[in-house]
Amino acid sequence: MKAHLDKYIIGQDHCKKVLSVAVFNHYIRVQDASNETSSTLLGAPVLHKKSDTGVELEKSNILLFGPTGSGKTLAATTMARVLQVPIVIQDCTSLTQAGYVGEDVESCILKLLAKADYDVNLCQRGIVVLDELDKLAKPQVYAGTKDIGGEGVQQALLKLVEGTSVSVQGKKSNHMENTGLGGGTAEYTVDTSTILFIGMGAFTGLDKIIKKRLGRKKQSDVLSKAQPSDLEQYGLIPELVGRMPVFSSLKQLEVDDLERILVEPQNSIVRQYEYSFAKSGVRLAFTKSAVRKIAETALKNGTGARGLRGVLEKVLLAANYECPGSGISFVLVDEEVMEMDEITPKYFARGDIFRFLEQVGKEDEQLRGMLSDEYGIPKFESIKN
Repeated sequence: MKAHLDKYIIGQDHCKKVLSVAVFNHYIRVQDASNETSSTLLGAPVLHKKSDTGVELEKSNILLFGPTGSGKTLAATTMARVLQVPIVIQDCTSLTQAGYVGEDVESCILKLLAKADYDVNLCQRGIVVLDELDKLAKPQVYAGTKDIGGEGVQQALLKLVEGTSVSVQGKKSNHMENTGLGGGTAEYTVDTSTILFIGMGAFTGLDKIIKKRLGRKKQSDVLSKAQPSDLEQYGLIPELVGRMPVFSSLKQLEVDDLERILVEPQNSIVRQYEYSFAKSGVRLAFTKSAVRKIAETALKNGTGARGLRGVLEKVLLAANYECPGSGISFVLVDEEVMEMDEITPKYFARGDIFRFLEQVGKEDEQLRGMLSDEYGIPKFESIKN
């Protein structure tokens, strides 16, 4: 499971291990509860020997915390993809107590059911991500005001996260329609005890609480030292913390991490843009120096990995507008391009391939060699021309 996460997520090794173990154990529990006698989980044999020992595996939900853009959401969505289960990401800031304007906590179950195409069994094996959970931290001093989206919502989430039966109204499933029961809505009962809940958030300021407890002003990777008591002091109610016993922190990404994220993952952002341009018959290329500049810009913006796409959108805006339907066959983004006040990539026509390779080679000889091989051009010939 971690090996699959490694294909898509750079760094954060400890978090990936914690997540892999917790999710694996959760689905062992799900299979055990379903009375299956033998099966495999992600290729690993899992044996279930039912007995009268009275042993019942308890549910362990997960809490992830770390800076914006550190990979929390990507970790959860990647895990759901490898498990082939539905997933919904619920923004906790939109949740309110029942009776107030906004979404009540059961709405996330209805969303998950819709993702499962109204298949209750599939829904009950899904994942609900409670994003921005830290925003539900109970206010400390505002006595006399209505708390419609803080502690009250935490209380409402308790039973849902622990496991309960929830009745929701939704459209009729395809099975109902195929059996002549289509049209209108239907009521579904969903057991949340086998749904995995992953709480996540930046938890800004949690590091100060941890440092105070440790009695040290300087502490590296302080979030990894978090204890349940720190989360309670932050503003999560003890009961909710207790229902998310597995938690892990994610580190702030540095420029080297962002640089790797741009090019290394199987579905890296650079590969996505190269593929998109190739659909229009254009070969897009980035030199190593340009990739470094893009990573530095995202780090400076304070948006982490999430901000990389925004930086690339700005870098490639002109090319995206000008290339389709033109005679442009090659687009180069190098360090010189990245240092322009108004960024405009370098364009080359099909007959300018040798000039394109020459420009690439000025900054990235390895890339020029790769491109020469790609187009079947001997290296000495590309240099000669």
